[in-house]
Amino acid sequence: MLDGVGYAFLVTSDVARILALQTPGSAEAFYRDASEPSTDETDAERPPDWDRLRVAAERNPGCIEILGPPPFEMAKEGAATAGS
Repeated sequence: MLDGVGYAFLVTSDVARILALQTPGSAEAFYRDASEPSTDETDAERPPDWDRLRVAAERNPGCIEILGPPPFEMAKEGAATAGS
């Protein structure tokens, strides 16, 4: 991935896994600030807390920038049109 380029991911299957590597590893403060330990198996089904993520990103500038809602509506409309 290139510096300065925004990315978004849209999962179109029932299950998705992603492995990400960030170098240099200077974003540890953001991840610690934005997360909390899992307490049970249903935690994986919880939706993201966007407010918490935005605040953590603001407190840790240079680690991550949350750009806003991804352009998935346009992708969904294109997929629906292709399937008809």
